[in-house]
Amino acid sequence: MASIEKLIREKTDRLETVPTELLTKLQKLEKEIFPEVLELVSRLERDASGFVKFNKKNVEISGAIREQLRRVLLTSEYTAIVADFAEEFDTQEGVTNSLLNETFPDFIPGGLASDIVKQSKKETVEIFINGITDEAFADAISKQVTLAVNNNGSFTDTLKIIRQIVIGDEEVDSKIQQYAQQVAHDQFALADRAYTSQVSEEIGAEWFFYSGSEIKTTRPFCAERHNQYFYYKEIERWGEGFKTEGLSLPNKNGDWAGKIDGTNEKTIFTTAGGWNCRHSIIPVSILNVPKSVIERNMNEGYFKPSEFEV
Repeated sequence: MASIEKLIREKTDRLETVPTELLTKLQKLEKEIFPEVLELVSRLERDASGFVKFNKKNVEISGAIREQLRRVLLTSEYTAIVADFAEEFDTQEGVTNSLLNETFPDFIPGGLASDIVKQSKKETVEIFINGITDEAFADAISKQVTLAVNNNGSFTDTLKIIRQIVIGDEEVDSKIQQYAQQVAHDQFALADRAYTSQVSEEIGAEWFFYSGSEIKTTRPFCAERHNQYFYYKEIERWGEGFKTEGLSLPNKNGDWAGKIDGTNEKTIFTTAGGWNCRHSIIPVSILNVPKSVIERNMNEGYFKPSEFEV
């Protein structure tokens, strides 16, 4: 049976590795579908100087290309990639359940917490199938085609922009990568924390371990709390804008860079450090909590131990 430490590491590592694997698959797919995009755009009629003509045929191409582009993406491997990513939400729930079973023997999975995961999966699939397919792909390319047709634009310049939209270059990621990068990480991490938060409430967890993946853009809020133990009242205070002894909040209003609007003493267990946060707030047994952390909370008046805990 896996150790608690190993399960925590697996749970938190996946907040980084699962979305990254999705982005890697999308990057490969973009290169595969670019020839099809090129074929559609190359139907535009140009004059002898290489400028797109403003004529009836090109106007018709401009009007129809959005749906054609959308079809290119949806008939590719894209939907399978999205489906695989959605299944990882269930796997993450299973990892969390294994961890909680090790820590809280009476824990029973299912119920409202599982419904949260199902809803998160549904929302994520809708974003990838509708939002990203349109805004980051079909709409973005269609806009460039329309501009070229209406303004007799250079076909070479238009193609360069479209290439950048579809597969990016050395300086800029593709539009899909830009859009998917934050959506994938945020949706996956928020679903993980929402499930963990609901289960923590159901089992009456009081002590938590703040852990996850530290990245180049890790904010001070998360860096200070990384791999630290806290009592639930301390965490609630962060959402209210108050600090924990030894930790700071970046400004006098109790806010921090990347904080999600609506973060309060209850939602903090789901929103954590904010957008693009790779951390999880994991319920633990008091037996795992350092004595100094327990004493800190006793001194603050947050925690009064029972006779057994004493």
